[in-house]
Amino acid sequence: AIFTLANIIILGAASSRMLAYMDEPEFCGTACHSVMNPEWVTYQQSPHARVKCVQCHVGEGVDALVDSKLNGIWQMISVTFDLLERPIPTPVHNLRPARETCEKCHWPEKFYGSRLVTNVRYDSDSASTPRYATLNLKVDAGYGTGKAGIHWHVAAENVVRYASLNDQAEEMIWVEARRPDGSFNRYVNRSLAGVATEKEQQRTFDCIDCHNRATHIYERPQDAVDRLLRAGHLDRSLPFIKREALTAITGNYADNDAAEEGIANSLTAFYRQHFPDVARRRMMGIDSAIAALQAVYARNIFHSMNITWGTYPSHIGHVGDGGCFRCHNGDMVDTSGSSISSDCTLCHSILAFNDEEPFKYLRATDTTSAEAAMQEYLRQEFLDYIGE
Repeated sequence: AIFTLANIIILGAASSRMLAYMDEPEFCGTACHSVMNPEWVTYQQSPHARVKCVQCHVGEGVDALVDSKLNGIWQMISVTFDLLERPIPTPVHNLRPARETCEKCHWPEKFYGSRLVTNVRYDSDSASTPRYATLNLKVDAGYGTGKAGIHWHVAAENVVRYASLNDQAEEMIWVEARRPDGSFNRYVNRSLAGVATEKEQQRTFDCIDCHNRATHIYERPQDAVDRLLRAGHLDRSLPFIKREALTAITGNYADNDAAEEGIANSLTAFYRQHFPDVARRRMMGIDSAIAALQAVYARNIFHSMNITWGTYPSHIGHVGDGGCFRCHNGDMVDTSGSSISSDCTLCHSILAFNDEEPFKYLRATDTTSAEAAMQEYLRQEFLDYIGE
């Protein structure tokens, strides 16, 4: 009886420690290395790198724990017998609702005011000329102000429902928005009229429908190169560095080893052929650029899981027809023929767009500085916001 009791205590303690370890991100990311390595790599460099995987993917309570372990058994079987899909399909429909995850930290009632954001893009010319897009983002949810902005969609009094083609949340079949009287107004995508669709899965719009890459972030190649340029990891004084960097990382490589060699050869050969003086005098700068580009490639491309550029697009913003334009476009119309507005000023005021000056539309005149003009603009925005 004593030994039995001792065994129970030892096994119980070991099981408890094991369960605790299984809740750690390191276990999630490294136990199934070949499968989860892409998610592990991108997670560690994300804004949510200090949030444990289980806080979004498992949930609270015994039921959530049991469900996750049962799901884990199927994952082990899939890996053992190579039954898994490559790449792992998205969206993940069995994630916990955003109100149980995102809103533990991000409080919708506290989304108000605006946020100034400046994005920098670089041309493919010899000087890699920077172009600025400065936006005053309206992040308001509209609580008690009537100044609703981007987060209107998640305000408690508003409900947005939708159905998408093949339940992929990329091409919307229809969208419904709740009116103040509690009824719903449906907008139907007329561009999909006559398209055969599978049984529609109705979903309620929440944070993840826009922030679908809040943690496991895969970059577009042009965004990755722009980020390196802005951070100084690529020297803009190297001729055509934006264009050649983009060419190097988007090459067709069989694996990461081939990519490392190909990126190095691409940049080195270009400067030796077209700018031999630069190749001789600036070899350290070229080598530094090569190392930065190799790291970007390794962070975004995973050949074993068939993950390449564009495999996992982000719905933030409106690249192409994605993001906001999935719903806010002229094809989403109601019974009266009215469409969901795609007016830029719904979500942001534009202070510069693809310009060489970050605040072009507030350019100084006479003796007024651009900074003073910016302060006056923000003051007027604030006065308008509080209703004075």
